[in-house]
Amino acid sequence: MSQHRGPIFALKWNKKGNYILTGSLDHTTIVWDAVTGDAKQQHEFHTGAVLDVDWLDNTTFATSSSDGKVYVCKVGSTEPLKVFEGHKDEVNAIRWDPLGELLASCSDDKTAKVQHESPLMKAQDCVVSCQLFAKHNVILLSMAVIDLEHVPEGLHFRPDGTFRGGV
Repeated sequence: MSQHRGPIFALKWNKKGNYILTGSLDHTTIVWDAVTGDAKQQHEFHTGAVLDVDWLDNTTFATSSSDGKVYVCKVGSTEPLKVFEGHKDEVNAIRWDPLGELLASCSDDKTAKVQHESPLMKAQDCVVSCQLFAKHNVILLSMAVIDLEHVPEGLHFRPDGTFRGGV
């Protein structure tokens, strides 16, 4: 597994365990065969370092980058399935919700966004956009998808998509 031309920032196994996905400073993602170690496919969609990767299922995955974009890709496809361009700065982390319908992302622009992966919605459609810690000049570097049925006590979502309290 030495096909990247720069440091590797992200690595995830798919759910079945037959593929490993890596993202690198060299702007590429590579899908590796976990048994042989061979590169199955390399994508070069991003114009900045790939900062995070996450599998939706055994063949579909998302990537985020310092270019501010999130791509949804499929093993075997040469073009991305979808591109999300809502962030104004690098996208540090991405996570699929447990049902595989929503993709959350967080950025140096001090926002977290939740995108719907339905083919009926356009790439620019955003379900929720949260201004995080904007008053404190803090950058969010990691995130987790919250089960809305078990929201931490004191966390309140506002109609404009922002939230307060909790954590």
